[in-house]
Amino acid sequence: MRTWGFSVALLGMVVLSGCPKTQHCMSVSATSDLLRSAQLVHFDVYPSGTVCVNGLLAVGAPAFVRSQSFKVNETLQLDIPAGTSTLVLTTFSDTAGQVPLGEGCVEVNLKADSQTCLAMTLLRALCSAGSPCPCDTNSDCADRAPVGTTPRPVCDLTQHSCFECAINDDCALGRVCKNGSCVAGCDQQAMRGCPSPYACCATTCTLTRDDPQNCGGCGLPCNGSQVCSRGGCTTACSDNATACGSACHDVSSNPNACGGCGQTCTGSQVCSNGGCHDGCDVGLTDCNGWCLDTTGSAYGCGSCDTVCAPAQTCQQGQCNCPTGLSLCDGKCVDLTSDSANCNACSVVCASPSFCVSGQCTTNCPSGEVCNFGHANQYCYQKQTANDPAHCIDCVTPCDSNHPSVNAICSSGVCGYPCVTGHLSCDTVLHTTGSDTNGCETDIFNDVMNCGDCNNACAAVHNGVPKCNGGQCELDHCTGTFASCGGTSCNINLSTSDANCGVCFHPCPSTESCINGQCIVTGSGTGSGTSEP
Repeated sequence: MRTWGFSVALLGMVVLSGCPKTQHCMSVSATSDLLRSAQLVHFDVYPSGTVCVNGLLAVGAPAFVRSQSFKVNETLQLDIPAGTSTLVLTTFSDTAGQVPLGEGCVEVNLKADSQTCLAMTLLRALCSAGSPCPCDTNSDCADRAPVGTTPRPVCDLTQHSCFECAINDDCALGRVCKNGSCVAGCDQQAMRGCPSPYACCATTCTLTRDDPQNCGGCGLPCNGSQVCSRGGCTTACSDNATACGSACHDVSSNPNACGGCGQTCTGSQVCSNGGCHDGCDVGLTDCNGWCLDTTGSAYGCGSCDTVCAPAQTCQQGQCNCPTGLSLCDGKCVDLTSDSANCNACSVVCASPSFCVSGQCTTNCPSGEVCNFGHANQYCYQKQTANDPAHCIDCVTPCDSNHPSVNAICSSGVCGYPCVTGHLSCDTVLHTTGSDTNGCETDIFNDVMNCGDCNNACAAVHNGVPKCNGGQCELDHCTGTFASCGGTSCNINLSTSDANCGVCFHPCPSTESCINGQCIVTGSGTGSGTSEP
């Protein structure tokens, strides 16, 4: 009996070759990129009578009779007896066979003495590895999804595959549909916005109240050593807010800095009184994850969407400037000394004059005159200023020439906190500005200092660890080992009967996994080559 051997070239075409001098082809149409970008191609051969439905293996199909994986630059072989068979092709973006790209099914009749030309269309794989979930209606996605997979709510009738989404409206506000999955983002052109109080800046939902690149609105960055505080660029955080890098956070209610910088609430949790909880404490209002006292919180004064201007306070649900200050263009200013608002909003003292007691003059009654070279000059008392550019005196700034360090000024005293995600691990504390390499350690990504100085990620047997956001995780497995969805590399794809060659690919009960192949003792071999 004549058998057929496969030669696989990962270039958009699968070549089916018989004995020498005879060439046959299986062309892959519609989505050949799913084959060109594959790092591993896997074939399953099913017996005569196995049915393909809409390009995918029918539900309830019998067990396969032959199975083989082809890797880039590796020569493998799979012999198929002449006659009627059903071939299933699955492509993967990784050599371990854990990330499926596409899959297809075709029923063929391989004749011993004639050429056979086959055609197969690959459908993009969105279900678990090796487990297609074809559909004709949206309800099929829930009914036919493999056991243990999350049902997809949408059926794409062009590919008969289950997707999480087909259009943006299938996703929650603040998420968009990309390649069949809902991902975080927005789309200004498509009028796809963000949940309040977030704004859509380009393609990202941004909280403009504390984003230094979009402070108070999209495309409004803060300059130099300024920080973003409640939608305004300033030299220091207002009220009791905490400086986390160049952003000011209310760590008592901010779910992205709950209780401290970098401490993020997960899932549906909210930030209440500096801790992540399932709901807000009594007397607080849930404002999209922020638990605010709307009678006294400047981040939600009177309502979730009302943020008081920098330096304003919230009293009985109303935003007010401190006694002696007036609100001008969203800022609380002293009309008696502000050279840009002298005695009234927008009344500017022309250089070289400045504002003293509500009048433009060139004479300061006492203290120092800080001439910054701008129209807005003013009389300066260093012990009440918080400008790191002029903290010690009119011309002496705080030392700010160190990596990942924020220089701040408080009552004429310089401070040097690290930016979020960095620490100075080669000194005890960074407090004087004398540490020449600054906060040199990235504790969000450094496996030797993950989350804190000297907190090294533990070694992973048969694998490599990584530091992700300050947490130790498995990066990847080495050799023939895989995690197959777990957290450790304890599965040898070369010998595992339940995961032979690739994860979730069991051998039939009559075969064993040897060198990543399901083999029956005494079986014959054929010929074939694998090209890159």
